[in-house]
Amino acid sequence: MITVQFPFPCSLNNLFVNVAGKGRRPSKRYASWQRVAQTEIMGQRVQWPVKRISGPVEITITLQRDRRRMDLDNGAKAVIDTLVKMDVIDDDRNVDKLIMQWGDVTGAEVEIKCNFP
Repeated sequence: MITVQFPFPCSLNNLFVNVAGKGRRPSKRYASWQRVAQTEIMGQRVQWPVKRISGPVEITITLQRDRRRMDLDNGAKAVIDTLVKMDVIDDDRNVDKLIMQWGDVTGAEVEIKCNFP
């Protein structure tokens, strides 16, 4: 199992903006959050038993319980897409099970379970 600490994710509703003539682009808020999350991953990665997880995974995302007005499930996309972008998991289609929960964590805590090679 791998555990990753993240800042509290942006809501799905705030990830992208429509740009005239260019389509959907990441919002400034999402791009900023993703830079911080990527830095967190790079700092924690040295402790992991593998560089990238290939194949089926189970992910548990625990979000900090606070007074933000966000639906619990709206935090998943930013986290999972960043795990793929940073090559922690090879493809988000390999997420066989996803558990979302509120808890006593700072920001977000992500647990990734798999069968290591």
